[in-house]
Amino acid sequence: MRRWIAPLAAALLAPALTITAPTAAQAAPVDPVKALRQRLASGDGVRVTETGHAPLKDGTLIAHRTGALRLSPSGVAAQDVVRRDTVRPTSGIGTQLRVERVITVGGRNYTSSPRFADRLPQGKEWVTDTRENTRWEVLLGDQALNALEPSTLALLLRTAKHRLPNGDGVQYRGTVTLARLYAASPSFRERRGYTPLGGTGSLSVRWRLWLDTRGLPARLVTEDPHGDDDIRYTGWGSRFAVVAPPADQVIDARDLGSGAAIERAPRSSAESARSGLAPTEESPKAPEVPAERRETTLGTSSRG
Repeated sequence: MRRWIAPLAAALLAPALTITAPTAAQAAPVDPVKALRQRLASGDGVRVTETGHAPLKDGTLIAHRTGALRLSPSGVAAQDVVRRDTVRPTSGIGTQLRVERVITVGGRNYTSSPRFADRLPQGKEWVTDTRENTRWEVLLGDQALNALEPSTLALLLRTAKHRLPNGDGVQYRGTVTLARLYAASPSFRERRGYTPLGGTGSLSVRWRLWLDTRGLPARLVTEDPHGDDDIRYTGWGSRFAVVAPPADQVIDARDLGSGAAIERAPRSSAESARSGLAPTEESPKAPEVPAERRETTLGTSSRG
């Protein structure tokens, strides 16, 4: 009887071994930085939805951005994004301040905004600027942390205090000082017109980052005493055709005179404090918005 025990045990154990080996391989952890680099190299796109809040004296400034980004090995190569700014008073109904559309393609930023309304010649709808140092200012919106930048993503993962399961993905939480962010993030360093203040390097930004099952950013929330920002990434792998506006509707910023450089709406003192940076020169005030100025909407087309 005993002579059958060993062969029988071996026969029962063999299938278990062949089943558990591939399961262990499938459970190998995903490298999020590597996964992001692969997506950047693919040249595909991702959709973004961002909402930020900044306190004002008598209310809250709410900035909402939606649009599409096309990626490249160096980061974001093109975008078509609409931004809506609204002020919500302490009591009463919110008032919409401005609707802007920004297209970045071929090394140029094109902005359609009521900020330029009183200076645009007849038939012109877009203002363009080719200066390299405006690139990150228009691409990043109000978010100080660039989750689409491998070095920044690596910094967040390295300094995370908590790693929590979140559905099919994972959530990380932590804080990062502006000094560490400045050292790690080229896009943070290159943001136009701002230099670090000596006493602000120790200021911290609290953050929460959600990664999906592929290790790709799905959501990033940042908070500090001066406001918060929530950006979500969807449609990884989508392909977008980001097209420049018709040439006859475009005017160069230099042809509009002083103060027409392409950048997002001038920062309030609260927003400057949020970034821990100080302007090297005073930003011009935005012109009043004529009532008849039409709003623009997102027009990114899809190739599949």
